[in-house]
Amino acid sequence: MTGAPEESTATTWSPVEALFAGHYWWNVETRDADFMPAFSPAREFIVAPEVRLLSVRLSRATFLRQVTVDLRWVSNAHDVTTELRFLRKGRVVGLTRGHTETLISGDPERGTLQWRAPRRVRPGTRLVARIRVMGAGQSATTQRTIRAP
Repeated sequence: MTGAPEESTATTWSPVEALFAGHYWWNVETRDADFMPAFSPAREFIVAPEVRLLSVRLSRATFLRQVTVDLRWVSNAHDVTTELRFLRKGRVVGLTRGHTETLISGDPERGTLQWRAPRRVRPGTRLVARIRVMGAGQSATTQRTIRAP
């Protein structure tokens, strides 16, 4: 006996917004012709963590002997740490960190870090500024060369 295939009404789902990094479980409810529910077994899936730097802008205030870094990034981690490290000939001469909470996964975030040069770092000294954004075990790093204020 042959005939037309039975019609199927399939429904698909995808999140409206990006999910945060982590473990999730998913199951499907179906209903038969009498509207009796049946559930699939729960299936685990993992959203991998992601951190991307979008932009970095450094500015010096020589009178204050201060460097300000404005940075933008995208992450799906709940907690994000920003770090600014200054190196002179490979040795750390300055370090500052910031911490922020991501409100919407995948939306661009913005932060500012400031560092005041200590007396032992002479004005005009060539430094490497290493900027790092970390979250959920992932990180994004870039570096720029700058003169000490």
